[in-house]
Amino acid sequence: MPLEAAALTHQRFSSGKFWLVRIVSIALLVGIACLFQFAAVPHMGIYDKRLLISAMTFASLAVSLNLINGVTGQFSMGHAGFYMIGAYTGAKLTTTFYDRHLMPDYAWLLAVICGGAVMSAFAGFIVGLPSLRLRGDYLAIVTLGFGEILRVVVNNQDGGDKSLFGLNLGGSYALDMPRGSRISELAYIFVFLVITIAICRNLLKTAHGLAFLSIREDETAAEATGINTTKFKVTAFVIGAALAGIAGVLMAHYNGSVTPNDYTMDVSFLLVTMVVMGGTGSITGAALAGISLKLLEESLRSVPDIPAVNLWAAVVVAILFAAVLKRGGLGRVLNAPALAVVRIVIAELTLLLIAYMVFKLWHTQMSIVFKVAASLVFLGCAAAFHARDNVRKALPTFGYLVTCVAVVLLISIPLASAFHKLPLLQKLIGDTTYKATDVRWAFFATALVITMLVRSQGLFGHHEFSWSFLGRSFGKRSETVEASA
Repeated sequence: MPLEAAALTHQRFSSGKFWLVRIVSIALLVGIACLFQFAAVPHMGIYDKRLLISAMTFASLAVSLNLINGVTGQFSMGHAGFYMIGAYTGAKLTTTFYDRHLMPDYAWLLAVICGGAVMSAFAGFIVGLPSLRLRGDYLAIVTLGFGEILRVVVNNQDGGDKSLFGLNLGGSYALDMPRGSRISELAYIFVFLVITIAICRNLLKTAHGLAFLSIREDETAAEATGINTTKFKVTAFVIGAALAGIAGVLMAHYNGSVTPNDYTMDVSFLLVTMVVMGGTGSITGAALAGISLKLLEESLRSVPDIPAVNLWAAVVVAILFAAVLKRGGLGRVLNAPALAVVRIVIAELTLLLIAYMVFKLWHTQMSIVFKVAASLVFLGCAAAFHARDNVRKALPTFGYLVTCVAVVLLISIPLASAFHKLPLLQKLIGDTTYKATDVRWAFFATALVITMLVRSQGLFGHHEFSWSFLGRSFGKRSETVEASA
């Protein structure tokens, strides 16, 4: 006899559909990779290849750090140290044994990858075990100190032959690979990125993944339920460090050289920024943020110099404008429900302007990598804003943000003109200009602040980029069935 109001809604699960989707996804990914490798890569220049390799390497590093910071909830800032250990271990093995072995290059690369992963994992264990009694800022200080101490030791190595691990650390701190050949290619690094994402993603799909997540949410409660939090935190450190070491091996063998200046504190800061912007806990979010921020860093090289007076005028206006918004008066006016339509119109006009800028970008001499990346970012943002379930919230918020930025820029123009007429300011700054690459951290900080204002949990939050995510974004409801008894 059926009972009234006793319907239960649950999601259907079909093992056949589950595996079909994954097989099709893998086949599609492999097909795209093969098409790209054989059709596009031979026609790309060295600079274009290097851009892609750097972006994919940092995406892999961001994913491996996300396992520690985002999934387990720790705060490591020494990931560049594990990256460095892998690079130098691979370099040492290659300089010592490469000319003596009889293996194919891909087999040799696999061997040194194993060596770099083991050494980095061991370093992760050594650093993680005593340090994981600490939490939050204290753990960040310890891991940051580890990475910087390691770099300083290598940078100041002064042995009998001024070498470390057989590497000549003279003026350039560079290592020339034997035979002058590169045995790491774009395809290998792409495969490693996919494997890194698969390892971290599948790890979270197991019972062990629930233990990692429980530590992030509430470590005390996790311990109370019998979870060995130290074991799982050390495991996260070891796996993350091993993956970072593999990235170091691949990058060192592509560059044909290693130098301590490639593993500075900036690298660790950039990786943390990628994790936070992508979404702490989102594996694919960290990968996409890693690719985007690395390409942004490289694209800043082509930005013209910025007059110091103009930049400081914009900073002053932004601070004052933020203070006014915080008091609530202007903020309530700009964010009033009655102006929602106005904000949507502003957002749509801004998207049209961005589309025009992307169109003009294709008629410049910039790298094809930047052109494709900018086009994909624009298409992704436009699709996200116009997804059926999100359009009411996304577009008004985006319009509000654009309005605030536009107000700051408009007010900064007359203020900059006034600053140019101040004798004291002219004496202090004069005609000083900043190169975009020198102030790139200001760009990253601005992007991070905007992301946190619009979406405090990061772009993806705790979600993953998947077929189901795309379906939900465009209004597709999960298949449900109502069962009654």
